[in-house]
Amino acid sequence: MNPVVFTGIVVTFNEEQHLAECLSALGFCSELIVVDLGSEDRSTEIALQFGARVVRHEWVPAVEHVREFAVAQARHQWIVFMDPDMIFPAHLAPMINNTIQNDPRLGAINIRYRNYFLGKPVKYGRWGGDRAYPAVFRQDAMEFPPIAHRGFQLRQGFSAVTLTGGEADLITHYWVDSLAHLFDKHKRYVRLEGPARYAIGERFSYLRLAIEVPYAVLSSLLLKRGILDGWVGVYLSFFNGWWTWNYLLSLRDYQQVMEKEGLARPGKPSKLLRALHKVAKKMGVARSKIIR
Repeated sequence: MNPVVFTGIVVTFNEEQHLAECLSALGFCSELIVVDLGSEDRSTEIALQFGARVVRHEWVPAVEHVREFAVAQARHQWIVFMDPDMIFPAHLAPMINNTIQNDPRLGAINIRYRNYFLGKPVKYGRWGGDRAYPAVFRQDAMEFPPIAHRGFQLRQGFSAVTLTGGEADLITHYWVDSLAHLFDKHKRYVRLEGPARYAIGERFSYLRLAIEVPYAVLSSLLLKRGILDGWVGVYLSFFNGWWTWNYLLSLRDYQQVMEKEGLARPGKPSKLLRALHKVAKKMGVARSKIIR
């Protein structure tokens, strides 16, 4: 069989810091595309240095809003989609090639990644550990709903696999380079979380706010062992509380708009509230439905 040819795609907006390393790791791709959202730094210059085709697009607040457009630019069926702060483990290319050729129904290959905070790996807590990311996929096998943090959906009839291996086989994700970067990034995304969570059926309540914010801190710090990451784990656990507080308020604000316009629909309580309610019922405490 002929080897699979890949198109590597990266969406940028003032991402010069890690872009060269990101594009260098995609050197096994036959085509490189950088979709630029109006960068004012050296992002496009770096992209051209690596032989990428630069495609201009108006600024959007999240990559999920432009992913479908970006994939449509590709000449090849198989895509490697990286954020500009992600470094792909290029040595996996032969294994990926064999995996694709051995399964005609294969639509996506998940590659595990690890977040880095201030240059160091985050091993525990809400943002720690190794996660799977559909970095490699067939163009016709994936849908891209424009919803923050939910930007991939495998079409029916296709399968997906997750590659396993050691630390060298992980995507390096330079998630946060500074404390200012942490808040700038998440302030932008938190405004999108309300509509995104409303769209999947979540609804706001002050009971949720009172329960889930402290739970976000404690679960990251203790249940997910963030405390083992030292001051970084403690800091990120409290940041998780800040994130939870703000995305719930974003959900409240969007929900109020929908109710005002007469477009509100019944939603569902969070998993945490359902679990607590179930425990309360077993203890004979709760007899009513969960407040939504």
